[in-house]
Parts: sequence; C-alpha cells; structure tokens
Amino acid sequence: PGGFTGRDGVVGVWYGKAPGLDRSTDASRHANLGGASPTGGVLALVGDESVTSEQEHYRLVSLRQHSETGERPHAAVVFAAGGVEHSAESDGNGPVDASLKAIESQLATGAELVLYSVNAITSGSTESQGEVTVRLQHGGRVVNGVGADPDIVVASAKAYLAALNKLQSKAERVAAQG
Repeated sequence: PGGFTGRDGVVGVWYGKAPGLDRSTDASRHANLGGASPTGGVLALVGDESVTSEQEHYRLVSLRQHSETGERPHAAVVFAAGGVEHSAESDGNGPVDASLKAIESQLATGAELVLYSVNAITSGSTESQGEVTVRLQHGGRVVNGVGADPDIVVASAKAYLAALNKLQSKAERVAAQG
C-alpha cells in the first residue's frame, strides 16, 4: 500500500546538549523518511537541562522601561536572586539592552550573550505572545534560556534569567561534587 516499505518501524535516537538540541528532531525526520508502517507514527521525546521552580535561583519580579524617540532607553528591573530581591537600573541601546544590562550590573556574571532570538508563539493579531531565546556562554559552557510574554522586553528578561538559572544550577552541582 502507498509508500509502505515493508518495514515494521524505524527508530531514530539522538541525544545531545544545547545548542545541538535543535538537531534532535533530525532523528525523527530520518526515522520517518526511512519508512514506517502506514498505521504507525512518530514519538519525539526532546529535552534540555531543565531547572524546576524549586531550583530557580533567579526570578523576575518586575520590569519598568522607558523608550522615547531621541532619548536613550532606560530600564528598572526588580528580580530575586536566591530569595533576595535586587533592584537595578540601566540605560541601553534599546529597552532590551537596558533591561539585560540592569540585571548584569547587579550580578556581574561575566556571561557572554551569543544568541538573541524573538519568535511569535501566536499569530494573526497584535496581541501575540512573544517567545525569546537567549544563549549565554560562560566558562566553556553554553546554555539556552527561554522566556515568553506579550511584552518582548519582559520575555527577554525572563529568558536571560532562565539561562542564568541553568548556569547557576550546573555550578551548584559541580561545587557539591567537588
């Protein structure tokens, strides 16, 4: 019958750490191209080094930003680090830059921003939910953080803090083992 290759099923498995995680869907694509039963399907299990809310060291509390034509954007951010609230303000090249600089001014992590990406989760209206991915590099490690919010500046701060949580989570595990 149409397209059946005579195989009962094909399984493809790929495991890797970010940023290679994006390639994990290749395993499913190759399995599907290899042929499977017309009544079969594809099961994809994709994961990343996750941080649960119990392990969440950094959390956004509030963000206020001001941007006006001809003026330098300014942001005021309140975030929790280890249960202690911190307030920071900064100017930047744009509202996102100002917000991330404000956070970094308090934490001084030294993490390098190597990727910043914005995507619409929903489409078809101006009320779309935005998803921001931030990739940070520090000490030979590369981690991704994702944040979602109707406000791209808020989503950006959430993504940045999510990436810092992953860096912090790994640092705590290494210290506990060392």
